[in-house]
Amino acid sequence: MDGAQALQFSRMRYDDPQGDYGRQIRQQLVIESVINELKDDPSSVLSNDFLNAVSDNVRSNISLTSLRNLATKYRDSAQTINRDQMTGTGVMIDGVSYQEMSQDEITRVHNEIIDATN
Repeated sequence: MDGAQALQFSRMRYDDPQGDYGRQIRQQLVIESVINELKDDPSSVLSNDFLNAVSDNVRSNISLTSLRNLATKYRDSAQTINRDQMTGTGVMIDGVSYQEMSQDEITRVHNEIIDATN
């Protein structure tokens, strides 16, 4: 899919039976696809055209040269992408919808992060 299709794919949530959780999964898939593209050909994703297209929505103090170096140096790490998702219970607070995480879910995700860094 092209960029416009990927954006539409990653933003849709109201027609998704999983709502925001489904949207988050699709956003992860788009990011994973970009990472895989970086792995295969860093110049295709880190081109000036791509960076100009996303520049209104991404802020960073990392230079383009540093970004290219990071993509090249860590390209092999794309082989070990693991996705996870916290899930909670929907609550309304002052008319705003939130997801409340149980302590068990917080502990589970904390342990996942600790295990991944060891």
